[in-house]
Amino acid sequence: MVGKKYRRRNRQKRKHAFSYQSAIHKVGSDGRAVGRAGEERVLKAFLHINPKYIRLPSWWRGIRMATPEEDARGIDHVVHTDSGDIFIQIKTSLHKDTDRWPKRNDRDVAIVYINLKDSDAEIRKRVLKTVMCEHKRVLFAQKPKTG
Repeated sequence: MVGKKYRRRNRQKRKHAFSYQSAIHKVGSDGRAVGRAGEERVLKAFLHINPKYIRLPSWWRGIRMATPEEDARGIDHVVHTDSGDIFIQIKTSLHKDTDRWPKRNDRDVAIVYINLKDSDAEIRKRVLKTVMCEHKRVLFAQKPKTG
């Protein structure tokens, strides 16, 4: 005989899975549409800003979508900086908490996790946090070693 607690937990899991599936269905027909929507949200968050109210770092030169060749390598966006280009991959979630997932993929590209419910300000904050870390990493790699 199956206990009440077990049945309740299974019902919650099924309900959670159903809400995720229905959300995917609303956004598009599959996960690619969700991912594409996330990539477009990131670009929109940076292209439609007023420099009078939102300040980007002085080393920031711009952001663009990846070319088809870059996309084949797992790159979604290219951030132009004063020390070179920084490649990022966008992972979009509809409901999951994204704090404990990997920060880099197997091709050594930084990963930014966003939720479609996030505001433009939250998306900018997540992307900037990751790009700042990558910028420091690039600067540290370029620093000549003395000794």
